[in-house]
Amino acid sequence: MARGIPGFTLTTGYKLREACALCAAPAGRFQKVLELAATPPANEFVTRDEISTAQDLIPLSLLLCGVSGHLQLAEIADPRRLFQHYVYVSGTSSVFVAHFARLATALVNRFELGPESFVVDVGSNDGSC
Repeated sequence: MARGIPGFTLTTGYKLREACALCAAPAGRFQKVLELAATPPANEFVTRDEISTAQDLIPLSLLLCGVSGHLQLAEIADPRRLFQHYVYVSGTSSVFVAHFARLATALVNRFELGPESFVVDVGSNDGSC
């Protein structure tokens, strides 16, 4: 059972991963490598008046796939819940965009990338990188 935060209740607003998100290996090939305290879903911010109101919690268990080596969360939250009112867009931060520009230049130089190089932006939520 996942550890929670005192004053918060564990919710069932998630399902457990049944197969690797990368290679589709069955859950029996997973090894749990880290279990963090259950946490309220991302972007469910509360107002000052709502601080004492109980929030749902979702466990955060990190799994390693024994086939692909892919690290992934065991718990899958409903994407509508996570992204329906998504407030963070990295491209709106000029500091972050400048950081990505410096990072891109450094990576191009370090790995001698050219116009024909294939680069994948993993983890960006809006293509800023």
